[in-house]
Parts: sequence; structure tokens; C-alpha cells
Amino acid sequence: MIFISHDLGVVQHISHRIAVMKDGVIVESGSVESVFDAPRSEYTRKLLDALPRLPSPSNRK
Repeated sequence: MIFISHDLGVVQHISHRIAVMKDGVIVESGSVESVFDAPRSEYTRKLLDALPRLPSPSNRK
């Protein structure tokens, strides 16, 4: 199945493999773990940096 989404948080939870596209061109692909843990493309890094994150327990007040 191919699932197309701009929501990488959802993609991370339902996919085994991912391809990141920019302007209709695949800029990076691989397992979800490899792309999320060590993105090679600057575009992928920017997309991942844009994901909302909960503060870590040590930073909560």
C-alpha cells in the first residue's frame, strides 16, 4: 500500500519504509528508523525538526 501524507508523525507509526519527496523528486528513502534517526537530506531534517515534540520529563516544570 502507498500512503501519502505531509504528517510525518502519522507516517512514522504506520509505515515500515518511507520516501521523502521534494518538488516531485524523491530526496531520501529507507526504513522509517533510518530516515528518522539519521536523515541524510537537509529537506528531511527540516521536516523532522518541524514535528511538534513534548518536553522531556526533566525539562517539565
